[in-house]
Amino acid sequence: MSELARPSGRQAVDPKAMEIARLKRRAARAEAELDKARRVIQIQGKLSALWEQLAADSASTETRGETR
Repeated sequence: MSELARPSGRQAVDPKAMEIARLKRRAARAEAELDKARRVIQIQGKLSALWEQLAADSASTETRGETR
């Protein structure tokens, strides 16, 4: 009989629980963006090193008078 005493429909949601859930989702998105930014920075560093190496190789072949 206690079942009949409960109101039907959705249970009331605690505003604090809703805020915690929202903040957890926001933190997860921010962490994903941070991870992506770190990967981009890592790739940019590798690309920069590659460009420097190519520039140095090009400069050394030019000083020896070699052509391709």
